[in-house]
Amino acid sequence: MEYKPISDKAAGVFGIVLSVTLFGLSFYMNTRGFSARAHHFKENYTRLQELLGLLEVAECQADSAKLQKVIENVQAEYGTAIANSENHTTMDDRCARFPYGRKGTSRTLTNWDYIYIWYYFISRYLSLGLLYASPVLIYSYMIFVMN
Repeated sequence: MEYKPISDKAAGVFGIVLSVTLFGLSFYMNTRGFSARAHHFKENYTRLQELLGLLEVAECQADSAKLQKVIENVQAEYGTAIANSENHTTMDDRCARFPYGRKGTSRTLTNWDYIYIWYYFISRYLSLGLLYASPVLIYSYMIFVMN
């Protein structure tokens, strides 16, 4: 008779529980605060539309000094709106410009931008891969190493 620290039945149940827990956790992480985030995105989009409307109205003005003043105010408010939006982070901007490389956009990526992007992608997908593979790795450890 061979001694097993954990029975096959318990290991199977543990693997199922771990898999379901990981599935539920990934579902929860993707949907947490969805309605609040969606409302925030809508508010930001509406504010950006209002700023665009202000610029269109200001273009009809004949006075260039007044137009310049409106443009400066809109630029300041635009910067505030973008900074307060989760949808517009520096990493999002870098990732959006990444496919074009050093050509095709008005703002090219620097070498540091490439380093940040590669670090972001590698760490993100490596951590996700490890999370999704963890039930298999733990089960394999329990079968092969603990015997």
